[in-house]
Amino acid sequence: MICFEVYRNGKKIRTAGIEEGLLSFSLMHVTGRRNRSELLGFNISGIIDHDHDDNGENVTWSPLNRMSVKVGDKLAIKIVDRPKCDNPVRRRPARKRKRRPPAT
Repeated sequence: MICFEVYRNGKKIRTAGIEEGLLSFSLMHVTGRRNRSELLGFNISGIIDHDHDDNGENVTWSPLNRMSVKVGDKLAIKIVDRPKCDNPVRRRPARKRKRRPPAT
């Protein structure tokens, strides 16, 4: 399976992968939120597709939905093919998607 090996400052943090579905890595910087401090972090998450129906599962390899970084940190993502990956730290059922009627 295709996996993302994620490194911070040269140290491997996680190896994330999904057999079928969506795998995502996002880097975020958020400012200007009322009464909250600035946010700088990343997230490794995905949606597992179960039997090609709408009963998928949201998964994340990032505690609290994000992992913090600071100015000067170096992040690297290596795309690898592995038979297995690290277990997600959280799983929850995906929301049912509403099907749109086909365009006419």
